[in-house]
Amino acid sequence: MIWRALKDGILLGLPLAISIGPAFFALLQTSIRYGFNTAAALATGIIISDIACVIVSYLGANTWFSDPNVKGIIGLCGGVVLIIFGTFNFFAKPKDYGTADADLEIKTPGFWINVIKGFFLNILNPFVIVFWLGAVTFIGSKYDFEYAPVIVSFGATLGIVYASDLAKAFIANRIRGYLNAKKVHVLNRVAALVLIGFGMWMLYNYLHELLISHKLMK
Repeated sequence: MIWRALKDGILLGLPLAISIGPAFFALLQTSIRYGFNTAAALATGIIISDIACVIVSYLGANTWFSDPNVKGIIGLCGGVVLIIFGTFNFFAKPKDYGTADADLEIKTPGFWINVIKGFFLNILNPFVIVFWLGAVTFIGSKYDFEYAPVIVSFGATLGIVYASDLAKAFIANRIRGYLNAKKVHVLNRVAALVLIGFGMWMLYNYLHELLISHKLMK
């Protein structure tokens, strides 16, 4: 049973490792702008939020999170956070990332600030919560919600996700030495626009659901 749970965890983790979402672009942008260590802190916050979602889902909070009002509030907060984060990075002043001297001039955010940023950037995405609710329900029911196989399965999944995030951050950090200030600034702005786009999409979904519920109440 344990080996089967491990296999299921790996199969679940592999598509997540190559998935693209707001956290993916924030991770690449942070690594290019501030370096691997700062991006690793962001990735740590992201994986902590994933772990929190799995634990809370396993403990039976799926009923609460399935409430449309709760999902709407989370979507609203997540959309606002992404738009603010993307706007801030879009208007950030360009710097030269290609030299060691230039790196020293960049004011790097603290470790825990980035951990907290990664945590909320990820957990305020309602689709992340919905995914983990579904995954925990599927894997948990498959093993009758026994602790050992569930822990092994999600341990493998989360391990793959965290390792892939660190790998993405490492690769982005390695290529920044080959980019001049103009190219990095363009990449930052593209990533920022993607984050703003995700945020606006989340706000649109929230307003759309709100409008539908309002019509049904009439």
